[in-house]
Amino acid sequence: MTLRGPLKAGLFKYRKRGTDDQKSPLDEAEKSFQWAKHVYRLLGAEDVAAHHESTTSHGYQEDKREVLYRAVEQNLRPPRPQAGKELPAKVESLEDLRCGLPEKNLTFHDVFMRWLQHFLRTTVAEDPAKLRAFLRERLG
Repeated sequence: MTLRGPLKAGLFKYRKRGTDDQKSPLDEAEKSFQWAKHVYRLLGAEDVAAHHESTTSHGYQEDKREVLYRAVEQNLRPPRPQAGKELPAKVESLEDLRCGLPEKNLTFHDVFMRWLQHFLRTTVAEDPAKLRAFLRERLG
């Protein structure tokens, strides 16, 4: 199920009625939609719940995208609405989009360890006065 705006719900089912599969059975999609509609009814907005049953296979095909675009235009009112139609776009190849990482790229672990290195205790006994000075410097 996809929420469309703060009070707009859209449920996308990707198989025709009677041809659905176990991955996304229509009866389960319908139950989810009815629950969403109930919640919207409690909010006094039942009329904005919408259910879209697609005739295309699983994915984010143009028919499903255009339903979403119309909902965005209706609820968010963009400055240049396109009547729910898709704008042309250049689809770039995977190779053109690929980018490498710097040679010495840090992992999350490396970054966190750098942040913590001053706070980790060492095995060498340290002077308490130095430790207090360190904390005063860091904590004010």
